[in-house]
Amino acid sequence: MRLQRLIALSAFTSAVCAIDVVNGVLKTHTGKLEFSASTPAKEAVVFDSSASKVDISFDIVTETVPDQIVIKVSNKEGLEASFNPVVKEGEGSLTAKYTLSYGKLPKVFTKEPFLDVSIIAATTSDDAPVFAKIASLELAESLISESKYVKPQRFEVKPEIHHIFKEKPRNVNSVIAITFASLSVVALFGLIISWIAEGAINFTNFPTTNISHWAFILTIVGYEVVFFQYYLGSSIFATIFKVGALTPLSVWFGSKVLNYVGALRLAGKR
Repeated sequence: MRLQRLIALSAFTSAVCAIDVVNGVLKTHTGKLEFSASTPAKEAVVFDSSASKVDISFDIVTETVPDQIVIKVSNKEGLEASFNPVVKEGEGSLTAKYTLSYGKLPKVFTKEPFLDVSIIAATTSDDAPVFAKIASLELAESLISESKYVKPQRFEVKPEIHHIFKEKPRNVNSVIAITFASLSVVALFGLIISWIAEGAINFTNFPTTNISHWAFILTIVGYEVVFFQYYLGSSIFATIFKVGALTPLSVWFGSKVLNYVGALRLAGKR
């Protein structure tokens, strides 16, 4: 007997606390569709223009005001959007109303041909909330084609980046070249003028027939030619080889020139 009383009391408590959705109506420009928590609308609601809308109204039979009353729109991928209806209290029930228009749909839903419309009504103290699909929402192809929504690329393979580097310039900028060339010419003339002023340049008693002097001058010219070739692209190894070949000649003929100049100084001819 006690067990039967407990079962009856539990059933009575559940009946008192249970929430139910009744008298549901979907009103569009084409007519009305009825629904309830256990029976969704028999036909889909069609949005065929950007001005389309549907007026949703329903009654909630409950002893306590639910903590949550939400109209939910979702797609087949599980993406959801929630809308809060306007709720008014009546005698033993609540009346909820909401106008769902095409403009209120998230942009991501404007590319979906079919959507589900559901109702959630629940309280924190009730273990049997209402979570029921009430209708299907269908978007016309004309609306889908007019949608400007573009799905963002997330966690997908991106196109491979190919960076094309510019080739190295073969010639230096003309302004820089002219500037440094001008400075070099000015420095050279300044050096020559300073040598003349100090008497360092003296062609007196220059041996025009002495082979050592001309050979020494040719080795100096050879050094300049080797460095110029290196500047134009000759390898460092070829440059070292050529400098190594010129060095003994320049030392040999240079010593001859210095001995000759030293002898002239000792004789007082320079």
